[in-house]
Amino acid sequence: MNYTLSDSISYRIYGEFTVLLDHAAGRVMRMNRSAGLLITRLDKGDDYFIPQEMEFIERLADLGLAHRVEDPEQQTVQSGVPRNAAREGGESVMDQLKAYAKNSLIPLSCQMELTYACGLRCRHCYLRSETSDASKELSLHEISAFLDMLGEMGGLQLVFTGGDPLFRRDFMQIFEYARARRFAVQLLTAGTDVTDGQLERMAALGLDA
Repeated sequence: MNYTLSDSISYRIYGEFTVLLDHAAGRVMRMNRSAGLLITRLDKGDDYFIPQEMEFIERLADLGLAHRVEDPEQQTVQSGVPRNAAREGGESVMDQLKAYAKNSLIPLSCQMELTYACGLRCRHCYLRSETSDASKELSLHEISAFLDMLGEMGGLQLVFTGGDPLFRRDFMQIFEYARARRFAVQLLTAGTDVTDGQLERMAALGLDA
């Protein structure tokens, strides 16, 4: 029986341990390196696993972190763990990760200003004097290449801001690419240009905040 990793998961392997974020339930989990390598294989579409590996994958499915390919509605099933309680339980894991990243010179978190464009003209905004000339912005290709590099370096937490990132016509492509690379994505937006379809898609793919 084939399984796939839930869309709402972010993860990275750091040395001998793996950190996994479940955006649907608000959980932060620490696993060993072997678990991370197995999760990576699952994420890449590997469909051959020995019985012991399948036991672990089925455990992931029980936790809502994976789902059967022929049963896609299971993908968005939440564990029922209260979000706040789960975050509290994961704080020590994130503290450990931040300390490890600092000592290992890993760019754990990154904030990207995707555009100068915005529907508001707030007097206090430090970008208010800039134009919204798209020629001054990174292209989708440049952003994708940067995200590839950042992921390989161990980057996990990614904040998209601007201006208002939703004013980029290709924002959803950028967001989907970042989630496909398993970044934990946060979004800073005034919300003046967001659609129900965008909200539903981001929620389904696992928007961290």
